[in-house]
Amino acid sequence: PQGVSLHGLVVSSGELRRVSERAFSRLVGPLQALGLPNNRLESVPTGALAILSSLDRLDLSHNVLRSLTGRSFQGSTGGPFLPFWLRPAGHAPTPDLVEVKNAEWELILRTCLMYILSSWEHPQYNNPCSKYILEIQRPLLYKLACVMIMCKGLTNLTFLDLSDNSLGRLDANTFSSLPVLLTLRLKGNKLAVAGVAALQGLPALQELDLGSNLLGGPLGPKTLPPLLSLRVLQFTADF
Repeated sequence: PQGVSLHGLVVSSGELRRVSERAFSRLVGPLQALGLPNNRLESVPTGALAILSSLDRLDLSHNVLRSLTGRSFQGSTGGPFLPFWLRPAGHAPTPDLVEVKNAEWELILRTCLMYILSSWEHPQYNNPCSKYILEIQRPLLYKLACVMIMCKGLTNLTFLDLSDNSLGRLDANTFSSLPVLLTLRLKGNKLAVAGVAALQGLPALQELDLGSNLLGGPLGPKTLPPLLSLRVLQFTADF
């Protein structure tokens, strides 16, 4: 979607395998709820989600996710690179090459800052979480790379549904970047007791659904990590 204002979006075509990192970059206004259920996603679309800092609810149920890592729900720490070259006079300029007579550092910095400011007006890079750094090198040609770094990520997420996937492995820090998560649904996966350790680092979690997994026995204090705010635990053994 481009140039539209949405509070919620559901894409459930049954055929979605991949989500472009720029899929939501042209939305106008913050997206609060996103549903991508009943598709064929094999991994969390981390890059696409990184700019959705206002997202409150995320539904990835009924996909084919097999594992999650500590980076699955974190913000972006790289790209996109916006290459900008300053060539000496006499070279024909192109849309991304600017001709200058005297490539002094002051001029280089001024020109790059103007380029950054103009890029904010381009929907593709107009993200509230974006910060830019200048990486200045001095080879034969002067190169400036404006790099978007560290998007905020899903730090406002309170509801996450990962039900009915094929999750068999969760890294220890899988959910550590979701500090205000209240509801987590993991039913219908292939999680064993060892996978439950990934639930550490969820101080606000109130509702947890682990039904229909491969836990193979009762959950007790030695199985679950400390979940001090937990009020509802749903669990059915599936041997």
